[in-house]
This record gives sequence, C-alpha cells and structure tokens, in this order.
Amino acid sequence: MSKSNETQQQPTETKPIAEMTAAEVAMEGRKLAASYLEKRSYFILERN
Repeated sequence: MSKSNETQQQPTETKPIAEMTAAEVAMEGRKLAASYLEKRSYFILERN
C-alpha cells in the first residue's frame, strides 16, 4: 500500500552541532519538531 498524501523522509547524515551554521541548526530543529508532532498524529500544513 502506498501513502500518496504523505511524504517519505530519508534519513539524513548530520554533523555535530558545533560544526553547523545557525541556519543548519534551525533546519534540524524544524525537522525534529515536525517529526515529533507527526508521530503524535498532527498534520503539518506548511513548512518554511
């Protein structure tokens, strides 16, 4: 069965936070927050 309305997220290689730029840390934080909410049955309407 295919889930057409849901996107499949690929695991990403992340580097240590000390080596990340502020933008990269922010992006990882947004991904983490979205993942947390989706696991609790929330639907993400929009991402920035």
